Formats: sequence, structure tokens, C-alpha cells
Amino acid sequence: MPRTRQLLLAALVCCLTLAPSAFGSATMFIGSDPGASAPGTNSIAAATAFDTAASSIGTESFITFESPLVATNSAANQTITLNANVSVSGSGGLGIDISNTPRGSAIYFGGNTTPGGSQWLDVDAGTATFTFVRPIQYFGAYLGGLQGSNVGQETITFSDGSSQTVNIPLLSSGFAFVGFTDANAQALISSVSVNVLSDTISIDDVRYGPLSAVPEPASGALLGGVFLVGLIARMRRKSR
Repeated sequence: MPRTRQLLLAALVCCLTLAPSAFGSATMFIGSDPGASAPGTNSIAAATAFDTAASSIGTESFITFESPLVATNSAANQTITLNANVSVSGSGGLGIDISNTPRGSAIYFGGNTTPGGSQWLDVDAGTATFTFVRPIQYFGAYLGGLQGSNVGQETITFSDGSSQTVNIPLLSSGFAFVGFTDANAQALISSVSVNVLSDTISIDDVRYGPLSAVPEPASGALLGGVFLVGLIARMRRKSR
């Protein structure tokens, strides 16, 4: 085999070795309290287990939707900046807003779950997508006013190299905690979408992390491949 062809084959093998796997390895933490007006025993237990697992991966960050975020109580298909690393966007339905005024009973519409707090993210049907400037490996939150047994299967979706779906508990009312850790994923997570169909729910006490400080593996593999192909081309020119 010519020397140039051997080098090209080596470059391709290197790129394939560095490229992210097509399969994720998420671990789920889910607990629900049907008919509850606030997180109960099952939701809190799931959140506690999630926090323990998350802390072993890296520093956990929280979003409580409290001040300095301002409640507008006016849902719209908009993007809300939550902090320097995270924004949330609403699409479909009536959109999203930061709320501190209940629409009705918390068992059907959700509400605040932060001790001493008064605000939450209101999702009025459709999808709320959290986008991270620095990708993450885990995500979890309290969800209130769930009525998936009436509107259909509500889900959380994300990509860790392939598309992943987490089913939100099918309740006729009440609260749940839903979280996942994905420390062994080959691609870090840049966005997480909560899809609630035609339901109106609250999202509160979001936790996520750890914040990535390095390029995603796919980017590194691509740059390495470009470098090697360029080197091979240069060697071929010199050999002529």
C-alpha cells in the first residue's frame, strides 16, 4: 500500500475513534405525587437522589426563577435570559412567562416550589427549551400541575449524541420531579426541551451542570481530522 494511502487510512481511523458514540447513557430520577398541590414524598425523594448523583459528577447550579428575575404573568412565545449561561424559549401554545400569580388550583396549574420563594416558570402549552452556552451533563426540575393523562404523554427531550426522550409521569393533576444524569455521554448536552402539549404547568427549582469548559468531543475530532488531512496533502506535494 502506498505511503500516502496508509497515512490517509490512519487519519480516518483516528477521526472515527474520536467521534462521539451514537448512544447515550442517561440515568433517570423520577418521582410523582398525584393530586398534590406541592412536591410531596415521592418528588422530594427523587430530587434528593438526583442531587446526590449530580454532585458526584460536578458542581450543581440552580434556577429558582426568583429575583432578580421579574414576574410578568403574561405568557408569550419568547426567549427569557435566566443567567449568563442559560436562556429559556417558549414555542407553541401561548408560550412561557415568569409567574407569581396562580391561574387556579396548584394541583392543575402548578406553582412555586422554592422554600420562601414566590415565582416559577409558567409554560402555557407547547414547549419550553432551555439552552446552555456551556454544555451540561445533567438536568432536573420540579414540574407542577401535570395533566398528561388528559392531554397525552408529556416528555423531556435532549441530545447526547443521539436523540433522547424522558417520559414525564402521566398524572391527572399534581407534582413530579424529573431529572437525568448523563456523565458517560460522548456528546455534552446543549439544550433540553420540556414538551407539555396542551397542558399548562409550572417548572421550578431547575438544577443543571456541570458547566463545560472544553470543546465538545465532536469539534475536537473534526479539527483533528482537518489537521491530519492537511498534513497528508502537504506530504504528497513534497514527494512529487
